[in-house]
Amino acid sequence: TQSRSSAASDVYKRQTISGCTFRQNGGGLRIYDSAVNTQVTSCTFEDNTRDIRKYAFESAAPNTTVEGCILQRNANGLTLLNSDATVRNTQIYDSLQRALFVTSINAPTANNHTQIIGSTFQRGGEGLVIEFSRFLSITNTIVSDFDGVGSIAGVRVSGTDTSFSNATITGNSGHGLYINGERASIVSSTFGDNGVDGVHLAFGAGSSVVSGQTASEPTVVIRNGRDGISVNAPNCAIADHVLVGVVPQQLSLIHI
Repeated sequence: TQSRSSAASDVYKRQTISGCTFRQNGGGLRIYDSAVNTQVTSCTFEDNTRDIRKYAFESAAPNTTVEGCILQRNANGLTLLNSDATVRNTQIYDSLQRALFVTSINAPTANNHTQIIGSTFQRGGEGLVIEFSRFLSITNTIVSDFDGVGSIAGVRVSGTDTSFSNATITGNSGHGLYINGERASIVSSTFGDNGVDGVHLAFGAGSSVVSGQTASEPTVVIRNGRDGISVNAPNCAIADHVLVGVVPQQLSLIHI
């Protein structure tokens, strides 16, 4: 039979946090690494600014799921530390510093990785900062209008094997997307009205590929302040269905 302490531990490791509001603290919610498989759904995190160093929501637990949450007007939004997480249908607005910070996520295979799906990150100091990760994927997600002092890009990546599909990265004061990690894949995404380059592949971004899925689902790079796509890395490819300076009639850039 299972001991009481063991059973309690298993329940703790399967916890669900739903429909809660975390407001006006230094940090709102912290999940430690032992709380495996935690699900956080339909929660609100707002005005957590009492400690400018803290995040409204921080998770170090493997397999965290964040779904349908709203984070707004916090010092920092969401941080994922050493956890293979899924962030789905979540909105982060008006972070004073960073909206999302991801670090040290080393998924063993491409089938077990952190995913950001159908989410929106808008306005604030710095958008998405992704460090030392592997196989992280960003799909159907909007990143726009980050203009903090010293903000390098709407999305800044130093992890490897990062993929973007149907992402919209627009209106940021620095680069739209700045990649300094190998083997990035950018497919059928939009980069427009950013202050510097739409896409900047720095020296560490070797073997990265920018492409469109089909002629009707291109990658579009338009109206950026310096270059549409800037490549300073070896063995990169700008492949089929990439439109630089041309907007398909059916496409509209998103600013809210």
